[in-house]
Amino acid sequence: MRASRTPRTALVAAGVTAALGVSAAGAVALPSSPAGDVASAGHTTAHSTAQRVHVKTVKLADKVSTAKVYKTGKYRYEAEIWAKGVKYGTLYTNGKAAPPAHAQNNGLHVTLHPDGKVTSRVERAKPQPVVKRVLVADGRAAYGQNNGLHVTLQPDGQLASWVAP
Repeated sequence: MRASRTPRTALVAAGVTAALGVSAAGAVALPSSPAGDVASAGHTTAHSTAQRVHVKTVKLADKVSTAKVYKTGKYRYEAEIWAKGVKYGTLYTNGKAAPPAHAQNNGLHVTLHPDGKVTSRVERAKPQPVVKRVLVADGRAAYGQNNGLHVTLQPDGQLASWVAP
């Protein structure tokens, strides 16, 4: 016969609640000694929101956008991407050994490195669609030329083409 799961579920729930209660109580407890206050203050700033210090503003490759770089801790930087007064996003680095943070928007690629350096590039433009040109020989020869290719359409429908040297 199969045992009921209710007692096992109740024990697991009680264990999880106790573990969370102990960790929460430890996080709230503050030491009363002056040396303990200094240690807790340093510990608190490492895990709380650090004060941002503006480091530099970088003009990006599209010549319209800028990146405002802030230092938030040792080897921790933030870069806000702005264009025409609108904030488009924020990049974050998380330590010296962390990989660079990348972002892309409409062909603009921005990278924030762990040392606070910002690099950017713009994708190359895609080739323009080919414009079709129509030659009409209305009783006389029609001529056309594009990138060194010459074309002649005679009134009788004969087509001749050559490439200029």
